[in-house]
Amino acid sequence: MSDKEKEKEKVKFEISKRLFEQLSEWQDKMEAADRLADESEKREPTQTETHPDIYESHPKTDNS
Repeated sequence: MSDKEKEKEKVKFEISKRLFEQLSEWQDKMEAADRLADESEKREPTQTETHPDIYESHPKTDNS
C-alpha cells in the first residue's frame, strides 16, 4: 500500500472548540451522575409504603 493510499484511509474528524468544550462538560456531568448512582446503590434500600389505589377500591359504575 502506498503512502498516498494510507493517507486516504486516515479518518479526519474536526470539531469546533465550542463543541469540544460542550462535549467535555457533558462527559463531566455523566461521570458525576454515574458516581451518584454508584453511591446510591451502595446505601441500604429505602423502605417504601404502598397504598392501594383509591380508585380501584370503589366499584366501577356504568353511566350509560
